[in-house]
Amino acid sequence: MAESAALGSPGRPGVRAKGLERVLLRKRINGIRRLDVAPFLVLYALIVLKALYHASRFEWELFTYHCYGMAVVSLLNILVHLFTHWSIRFRTLVSTADVADVDEAEVVLVVPVKFNGTRELVPLDRRNVREGLLEVEELSFDFRRQRFVFVPSLCLFEKLRYPDKETFEFYCRASGHGTEAKQLAAFDRWVVDYGLNRVDVPLPAFSALMKEHLIAPFFVFQVFCVLLWMLDEYFYYSLFTLFMLVTFESTVVGQRLRNLRELRSLQTPKQHIYVYRCGKWEQMPGDALLPGDVISIGRPTTDAASSGSEKVVPADCLLLAGTCIAEEAVLTGESTPQWKASIADRLLSEAEAAQRLSNKAHKQHILFGGTKILQHTGDKAARIR
Repeated sequence: MAESAALGSPGRPGVRAKGLERVLLRKRINGIRRLDVAPFLVLYALIVLKALYHASRFEWELFTYHCYGMAVVSLLNILVHLFTHWSIRFRTLVSTADVADVDEAEVVLVVPVKFNGTRELVPLDRRNVREGLLEVEELSFDFRRQRFVFVPSLCLFEKLRYPDKETFEFYCRASGHGTEAKQLAAFDRWVVDYGLNRVDVPLPAFSALMKEHLIAPFFVFQVFCVLLWMLDEYFYYSLFTLFMLVTFESTVVGQRLRNLRELRSLQTPKQHIYVYRCGKWEQMPGDALLPGDVISIGRPTTDAASSGSEKVVPADCLLLAGTCIAEEAVLTGESTPQWKASIADRLLSEAEAAQRLSNKAHKQHILFGGTKILQHTGDKAARIR
């Protein structure tokens, strides 16, 4: 699927990303102004006043009818509250309001293209970042574990810009972060704001998962049936059924947590690797890499994770010098090793040197993160040794 771009009008931003149709700016509605709170408060007040009026006149039959009405309104209130968890459209309608200016927005409604997932209501983050000597406010949101940043000049959100579409001449001249100032600037940009070079599998709390199961539509329907049975002669049977339902959901939640723990245990620690910073090679863990680093995949390291094991590429890399054979079975499922060549030959002509990198067209020069290095050969003519 080609990358789509929806340009925004002044004040209403668009989005440039594969699989996303548009983003809508929203502002939270708090307190009694919410559409799932204010109408019911009015109904509660009217019913209570009418019931008290009939009680003062000893009209107990009408008073009883109003008590039934209070019960019906309470059930409707509970149902409306549950719909805010079941339907993102309904939650957006009752708990947020549309805004035209990005400065007023608090949340963003992300709308994917058809058959590409469901909508999500995500918070809009604001943070101060440095651009040269100035400190500016950056707007961003996270959607499906991807960060989208607002570009004021284009009036749209786009994914984080990585240095992966530069010319081959630019990459061949790369020397990593040559000074401490550049290293600190890259650290502030990538690590402080967006985290380390690793994928974390979060482990939710048991209570959070249990709440998700207890408010599921089918479970709510089962509880409603149990409450109806309690009105008849099946009181003890209904309580036992409710106990069994809760017990079953607890076992399902426990199984989900065990599966997540097993998935977390499959994560291997990042191997140490040599990185060229400040004019020298330094050994550091793979999760400390920064975009723009120059690394060595052939130099042996001394950490326990790397000794006696196959070399695993810590991140997507561009081969600047030498050749290697990589196994990409973890990505493609094919056990056939892939030959990787450096981009040094691309500088033989000015046209190729000015050509921009493409992840699809030039994958023979790219080492993908998580793949294994079976064999590598250095280049004695490499600019950085």
